[in-house]
Amino acid sequence: MDEETGERVFNWERWKTLLGWTLFGLPRSNNAFKYMPTYRSLISYFVRRGHDAYNDPFRHFRQQKPWDIQLNTAYLLGLNWEYANQWQSLKDQENGIKAIDQAIKSGAMEGLVGNVTDKAGIQYICTLNSDMVPRDDFSDGFDFDQHVRLTLTDKAQSGSLLGVRFERRGK
Repeated sequence: MDEETGERVFNWERWKTLLGWTLFGLPRSNNAFKYMPTYRSLISYFVRRGHDAYNDPFRHFRQQKPWDIQLNTAYLLGLNWEYANQWQSLKDQENGIKAIDQAIKSGAMEGLVGNVTDKAGIQYICTLNSDMVPRDDFSDGFDFDQHVRLTLTDKAQSGSLLGVRFERRGK
């Protein structure tokens, strides 16, 4: 409601929601997906502007992200755009894993696992297979094994979780 005129008005967010729902059948409220079609992106395929606007039928501006192209094109063609959302989410996870890998290689994780946790009096719990530890990537003098608190193994009772060993019953 406009305070001066008393007229009912829509703010920009409500307009985008209304137009997306009316023109493209977009849900009025749905935050279930990180990547999803939006009114602004979909309308840009029909109302284009700029020098590069019509150079590529799938791209409405030069630096449009590939996930945005895939997702919106799938939506406009009536295909399952959720696959594009899932694919980009997997790519995000892959990038996160690469960032962690780079942090390990740069030595940043050494400080976290060792010095920082000791100073703060906290525990850092990380589980991994011993053959997957990137020992060659650690800096000289860093003793990974010094920070290992528990090694689980089936060889002895001392290597069992909480000191309890459960025997499997055979048939």
